[in-house]
Amino acid sequence: MLPSECSLDSAVITFLKKIRHTIIVHGLRWEVDEFEGVNKGLVLAENEAENTEALAKVEKKKPAWVGGEIPTDAFKYRNSRRSEHPFTRWHEEEKRLRISVG
Repeated sequence: MLPSECSLDSAVITFLKKIRHTIIVHGLRWEVDEFEGVNKGLVLAENEAENTEALAKVEKKKPAWVGGEIPTDAFKYRNSRRSEHPFTRWHEEEKRLRISVG
């Protein structure tokens, strides 16, 4: 079936539910997404460093609750993947990783 022939009857639409918290720690702004529904338990922290100097500051002053950085190719953290393979279906070793979006 060509895309133009598809109907919404055959489409599956999944919404990601999350609460976004904005937290200032050591002068750095963190956006923390706390997911709900099928992704309940997943928490992602993000700090937008504008350049390498800012990134060095983030690394030096990041809070203890922030883990490592998510690689840009980390497919499972993308919104599209989280709706197809939600956090509640991850293996326990995947859930134990402590990483953040840098």
